[in-house]
Amino acid sequence: MRQALKSIFLLTNLLLLAACTSPTTPDFSGMSAKYANILEQYQINGIFHNVMRAASHRPLSFLDMPTITGSGSVSTTPSLMANYGGLSYSSLGVTLGALTPSVATTFGNSFNFTQSSLDNATFWKGFLSELPGESIKYFYHNHIPREVLFSLVIDEIVITKPNSQPQRYINNPLRPDHQVFQAELYKLLRSGLAPRLIKQAENIDLPMTVADLKKSYGKDYANTLQQKGIQLKLISKKSEPLYQQVKYEPVYRWCVNQDEYENFVRQTFETGMNCEQSFSQEKPVLQAGDKPELNIVLRSTRNIYDYLGAVVRAQLADKSYLVSLPPSDSTFDEARGQTNDYALLVIQKGKPSGRTFATIETLDPEWYSIPLQNNGYSQLVIDLLAQLITLQKIPGSIPASPAVLIK
Repeated sequence: MRQALKSIFLLTNLLLLAACTSPTTPDFSGMSAKYANILEQYQINGIFHNVMRAASHRPLSFLDMPTITGSGSVSTTPSLMANYGGLSYSSLGVTLGALTPSVATTFGNSFNFTQSSLDNATFWKGFLSELPGESIKYFYHNHIPREVLFSLVIDEIVITKPNSQPQRYINNPLRPDHQVFQAELYKLLRSGLAPRLIKQAENIDLPMTVADLKKSYGKDYANTLQQKGIQLKLISKKSEPLYQQVKYEPVYRWCVNQDEYENFVRQTFETGMNCEQSFSQEKPVLQAGDKPELNIVLRSTRNIYDYLGAVVRAQLADKSYLVSLPPSDSTFDEARGQTNDYALLVIQKGKPSGRTFATIETLDPEWYSIPLQNNGYSQLVIDLLAQLITLQKIPGSIPASPAVLIK
């Protein structure tokens, strides 16, 4: 009988142990989400750091995390504490000692990542170059306020009127005439200022007669040239007509819709073109001194950081100046009623007391933060900077992994 009771007791222990050791698996979905959140905050803080470096005239530094690997584990250690001293039996029943089963479960996860520096000539060559029109066109959509986009990318507006000196409007919030620049910018926004894709004519070879064309391209010269994307333009109607070979390439130009600047808009050091006639084959001719000439000077991505650094310095100065961009005609006013509703970038100095979008400590040492609420366009500005940096990550700009391994 005693041996039978022992068998029953051992079987009971096994059943209890099995019940306590149900298999548990790591929550890999949760781990992945956490890694993604860490990388997102890493990117936001990196951009914020560089804005504050620009505000203090310190060198910018760009780091990238090209690879990340993670692992998770769960280990379960079962145990059973029992008091056998109280074991007894009688004809009426069986009494067992106290049983205390327990299971110790340990969760663990770790990750390794490589951190690469983008401080190399390949990255900085594009970073210091003036933004091309196609890059700006990426962001020219209704969901991005145009006054915000243009305030970031336009460094200067130059208007040359007939028989007068050029008028320069410089986009620098530290200058006392910054509001004059903003007034001119909004004037251009009402006129439909935008980067548009146009066709620019490029002359190919020297002008030729029909005989020269036949000699070079055969009797069916017109069809041969058309297949190459080249058109013929008559430039002389003398006894023997001369034809210029012309190829039209798509390029981006700053244009306006209204006639305030006679639609003659050009970028620095480039020939202008009438945007309304941009897809015609005839290039418009502007008589010197006829009408005002508009010149848009664009920034590089590096210059945008310098500009935002000036925005921060103006905001944190003793006589604080907050760059505010009221909605233009095409902007959906979604921030109405908020504090700092149209501010380009809102920075707070000192350790934050509430929730923040980003918080960093600089070398000063000092704490700076972007509030989570009532921060104007701050989050949009950080997002645009992140996308502009991504456009600079061309082959060769990110060193091959592994670079610096941090565990």
